[in-house]
Amino acid sequence: MITKQEYIESLAFEIKVIKHLGEKVKVDTFEFRPTEGQRSLHELMQYIAHIIGAGVDMIKAGNVDEYKNWMDNTPKVTLENFGELMDKQEAHAREVVGAMTEEELNTEVDVYGKRT
Repeated sequence: MITKQEYIESLAFEIKVIKHLGEKVKVDTFEFRPTEGQRSLHELMQYIAHIIGAGVDMIKAGNVDEYKNWMDNTPKVTLENFGELMDKQEAHAREVVGAMTEEELNTEVDVYGKRT
């Protein structure tokens, strides 16, 4: 089992990598889709721009209602604001997870029909 601080630092590292990759996206590839049925790069970045914050809030609340809240309140992603949106999620995750008690962290929650 990892500690709360190790989790936060791991999440921060992943966000750093995602931001770095986001900086490599060129305007002419923003709407690229690997295949017709897959998300475009823009859609994927839109998803990534809220899923970390939403995930932390879903776990804290013990339900999926927070996902819609984040989805509805995350601004439209642009190449210019993607890093800022990722920073916002990191700060939020640090705050929420950092404030959680050991009891909260050890409580199982039901997210999408699975106990975790």
